[in-house]
Amino acid sequence: MLPDDPEQAERFWRALDRDVGRIGRPPLVVLADARRAAAAARVEARFPGACVLAPGGDLPDGDVLPGGIEAIVPTVEPDGPAGTFLACSCHGLVWTGDLLDRDATRHAPLLPRLLAHGPRILVGSHGEPVVGDAAGALARALA
Repeated sequence: MLPDDPEQAERFWRALDRDVGRIGRPPLVVLADARRAAAAARVEARFPGACVLAPGGDLPDGDVLPGGIEAIVPTVEPDGPAGTFLACSCHGLVWTGDLLDRDATRHAPLLPRLLAHGPRILVGSHGEPVVGDAAGALARALA
């Protein structure tokens, strides 16, 4: 999610400009929730050739993305995907998007797959990342 605060947004864009320049290719944007498409469109507009992958059509369950990130897609809701968990074993990261903000317990069947990535850091859409007992926090959220 892009920062709303103009000063934070400027810092974000400067850092992303620097990273894109250092790497030498446009960014890959992975959306954990399709509702963030407007922010992704801003990245695409700034960096021609940027690739945006979104839950549902672009991210089938079990798909492995660049960097070893696995898309773990919950059961699709009648009105479309509810979002996607993104897990990266090499860094011990699990991104939850907004999936823990709603009825998280319905995602309990996915807990073994998420824990298999050895989460050390749990990142949601809001608030600070959970470091330390990320696996325990994830298990409590889905219980």
